[in-house]
Order: sequence, then C-alpha cells, then structure tokens
Amino acid sequence: MDMLDTRFGSIWSQLWRHRFNADSAEAAMGIYVAWQKEWADAFAKEELTVAQVKMAIHHCRRREMPPTLPEFLDMAKPIADAEEAFIEAGKQMAAMSFGHPFVWHVPAIYWAAHAFGAFELRNTNFELSGKRWKRLLDEQMRRGYWAPVPVYDADVKWLGYRPDRDQLQQKFRSAMAVLHMPPEEKSKCVAKAAQQLGRAA
Repeated sequence: MDMLDTRFGSIWSQLWRHRFNADSAEAAMGIYVAWQKEWADAFAKEELTVAQVKMAIHHCRRREMPPTLPEFLDMAKPIADAEEAFIEAGKQMAAMSFGHPFVWHVPAIYWAAHAFGAFELRNTNFELSGKRWKRLLDEQMRRGYWAPVPVYDADVKWLGYRPDRDQLQQKFRSAMAVLHMPPEEKSKCVAKAAQQLGRAA
C-alpha cells in the first residue's frame, strides 16, 4: 500500500495528502493506517493481481480527483463475468456491422472481440466458444491498458477498424497482385500457397 500511496501522491500531490490531514500527527497516522488496512483487505478479498492494480493506476491518471475504494475496484476489475462480456461484445460488434450506435465501455472487451472475430461472434455462443473467449479476454486484461477503441459518429456511422471489411480488402488486393504477376512468379506463389495449405491440413 505504500507504493499505491506514493503513486497517488505523485498524481494528485497535495490533493491526495489532504485526505490524511488531522489535528495532530497521531490522528493523521491513525487515518493513514485505517486507509491502508481497508484497501489492503479489499484487494485481498477481491483477489486483485498486480496487473489489475497497475491498470487501475493507469486509469487514475485521467482523473482530476482521487478515486474512492469502490471506484478503484471497478477500474481494476471492470469485467465481472466473462459470459456477460461475451454477450456485450456480440451486441456491440453487431451494432458496428450494421452502422447502429455502439459504445465500448471496456476497451479490453473490444480488443478481445476484435481478436475473436466479428463474424465468429455473430455465429457462435458462449457454450461453444467460451473457452476461447476467456483466453482472449484474459490476454487483454493482463495488458492493463489498450489502444483507443472505435468511436461511433452519427455522420460516418463509426470511426475505426472494421475487421470484416479490411480483411476482405487485403485478401482481394493480394489475389489481384498474383493475377498481374509474370507467369514464373505466379507459379511460385501458387506452389507456395499449396505447400502452406498442405501443412495446415
């Protein structure tokens, strides 16, 4: 907890130190010790990992005021249930695909959904794909912080990366490039593709 106190002090300076002000040094120490005990107990009961605490601290940098304990816990563990996150990901991905309004409240869910695949999300369920979803979501949660997620815009529907469209366009460009190659190079590409398919089979 001393490390957390140091980080909070560096983020909010006197605004954080003011929380432990009292009429006497003894009373101030009592407030500080009580804060340490309460937060340490909550971290233990919630079974927070070091990565989750670091993630919450990362989000704290954007706040003007120090967080309460419940706020900090929400930042450290924004996902309570993997199945609920899966359902949320499916809804948001579907909204993006059809140009409807969407909001990614937890970036980790978006990036897990992105890795999972928009098409796959629309054509499976948690019972069948829960194990893979949990693995991808856990990988994202261990990162602690993420690149910006797409944002809906009423004029252009949304801004950001579209997995289905971009992947198809990339495949199309690759196919067209092969068609315009000299015969000798084209034969080499076809042979290489056949070899790779043979390994995957």
